[in-house]
Amino acid sequence: WKLSSLDPMAVVYQWCLNGQAAFVAGPVPLLASVQVLPWQSVPPQNSVAAHAAAQKDEAEPAAVPSHPRCAARESGRARVTADLPLRGNVWKLSRDPQGCRRVQDALAEADTDKARKAVAEGLRGHVWQAVHCPHANHVVQQMIACMRASSCNFVVDEIIARGAGAVCRLARHVLGCRVLQRMLEHWPGHASRLAEDLVAKGVELCRHRFGNYVMQHVLEYG
Repeated sequence: WKLSSLDPMAVVYQWCLNGQAAFVAGPVPLLASVQVLPWQSVPPQNSVAAHAAAQKDEAEPAAVPSHPRCAARESGRARVTADLPLRGNVWKLSRDPQGCRRVQDALAEADTDKARKAVAEGLRGHVWQAVHCPHANHVVQQMIACMRASSCNFVVDEIIARGAGAVCRLARHVLGCRVLQRMLEHWPGHASRLAEDLVAKGVELCRHRFGNYVMQHVLEYG
């Protein structure tokens, strides 16, 4: 059998010869020596799956356990947060993963508007930081969802006080855009003060990956 029938620039050749398989990795010159390897049958499908699982286990390193000191620090922080009274610590708790849930529950479970307003007052002066915080932004959204706009006018006021373009910057932020959407849903009358800036940059925001959701709410609720 002659190799002259093969393309000399081929990458890989494979053929069967008397029950054996031969492979030539190229490019190779014509009449190159060929190493004949024993034929190996295709393994059954379950073996293939087992082999793939074994390779995956080898490729993925085992999870490294957290250092005892780090675990103790996290546990201590959670314990301190749980022991903090809500009154006077709303802003601190709102920035904590567990604490922000406590504040949200306090807002949702309050019996009166006066009780909810007492909780919301803890964020006065911190609204701009809160809407950019991965934890506190949920507290702001909860305030908007369960409170009258007249009870916490400071939320809209503090955003507008950041100056021209602040509302649009918020619309382009991955967390801030959610706060604006809640305002447009629940406080359409008060949110109209924000919608003016959004409409001015409407074309730009419609093309933005986060801003487009805000503009959809402007069209739906504004």
